Amino acid sequence: MANTAYTLAYIFATAFGLLSAYLLNRANPNLHPVTKFFIVPFLVIFIVYKILQFLFPNLNNAGVKVKRYIQDRGSVELNSIGYVEIFPPLFAVFIILIILLYTGFF
Repeated sequence: MANTAYTLAYIFATAFGLLSAYLLNRANPNLHPVTKFFIVPFLVIFIVYKILQFLFPNLNNAGVKVKRYIQDRGSVELNSIGYVEIFPPLFAVFIILIILLYTGFF
């Protein structure tokens, strides 16, 4: 099985493909669904991905740096607020309360 990585260029190309399907559907709603929801969007995704890879070869490296920065900031924020230690018991109490409300105990 192939190893597929979600790169920044792939995300941009997929967004363009979804946008093309939406615009094609609005422009011509009578077009065959296979054409407007599969063939054209996949073709747009492929072409935009190849263009982005050709024009911006370092786009994926920038995406990796942004991803690492967001993951680092998110883990630092989660560790600093302490919700990781307090959330599981509160979630258990919430589930028990929902069960008791559903059974009509209250």
